[in-house]
Amino acid sequence: MNMLNSVYKTLTNKKVLITGATGYIGSNLLLCLSELNCEIVCVNSPRKTKKILKSPKIQNFTYEGSIQSIEHIFKQGRFFAIFHLAGYQALDLNNDTINITLNSNILFGCHLLELSRKYDAEHFIYTESFFQFDEKGDYLPRNIYAASKQAFSDILLSYSINGLKSTSLVLFDVYGPSDKRNKLFNRLDNASKTKEELMLTPGEQIHYATFISDVISAICDAAILNKKNTFDRYWVYGEGFTLKKTIEIWSKIKAKKLNISWGGIDYFPNQILNPYVGKKLPNWSAKIKLDEGLSII
Repeated sequence: MNMLNSVYKTLTNKKVLITGATGYIGSNLLLCLSELNCEIVCVNSPRKTKKILKSPKIQNFTYEGSIQSIEHIFKQGRFFAIFHLAGYQALDLNNDTINITLNSNILFGCHLLELSRKYDAEHFIYTESFFQFDEKGDYLPRNIYAASKQAFSDILLSYSINGLKSTSLVLFDVYGPSDKRNKLFNRLDNASKTKEELMLTPGEQIHYATFISDVISAICDAAILNKKNTFDRYWVYGEGFTLKKTIEIWSKIKAKKLNISWGGIDYFPNQILNPYVGKKLPNWSAKIKLDEGLSII
C-alpha cells in the first residue's frame, strides 16, 4: 500500500467510477483504488448483482439499460476518472447473446460517454482487445466481440474529438492469482490433472501474457497521465513467446506434464501469428516476467 500511495498519490482520495468491477481486472483495480482511499462508484450490470463487493468505501449502482438509470450518479459530483472495463464475450451466438454483446459493449459505453461529457468527467479510460487488429495494427475484427469493442472505440474517438479526454489501453492475455476464468493457464492446469490430450495448432503464434499487477499499474498510469492529446491508444503487454514456448515455460515452472498434439488442429481462420504491438504508455513497462508470474499463480 505504501508503494501505491507514493506512485499513484495523484489518485489518492479521487472520485472515480468503475464498470466491470465484478470481473477479474475490474476487481483488482477496485482493490487498488480502495487502498488509495478513492471515492469509488461501481456501475454494475443487473446480471452481476450477486457478485458485488460490499464496502463502506464503495457505492454500487445498477445500470438498467438507460441513461436515466445512472444519471443521478453523475449529478453527485465530478469524476476524476471513468474506468470503463465492462465487456461481454459470448461463447455461442444467438438472439440473446448478440443483444447482450451489443448492449454491453456499445450501448452501455455510449450512455457513459454522454454523461461523462455532460457532467465534465476529467478522464475516460477504456480497455480494448488485441483481437481488433491485424499484424500491422490495422483494424481486423476476428469475432463479434472484437467488432463491438472497435465500434465503441470509434464512438469514443468522436467524443474525444469534441473535447472528452480519453485513453484506450489494448490488452493481451491477462493472468494472475485467483483467476477463475477459462484462460490458457487454467486450461493447461485442468489438462494436466485429467491427462486429456490437448489438440493444439502448431503453436508458432506469438502469445503475450501480462501479469495482473502490471495491467493495474498501466490503468492507474493512464488515469494520471499528463495528456497533450484528447485521445491516445497504448498497448499493454508483457513478454512475448510462441504459444509452444509459453506452454513449455508453464510446464517447467509448474513441474507438470501435458499430453499435447501440436498441429492436431489447424490455425483459426484469419489467425494472426505475430500480433501487432503499438506504443507503450510513457514511463510504463511490465515488471513481472513470465516465469516469475507463473511461479506466483
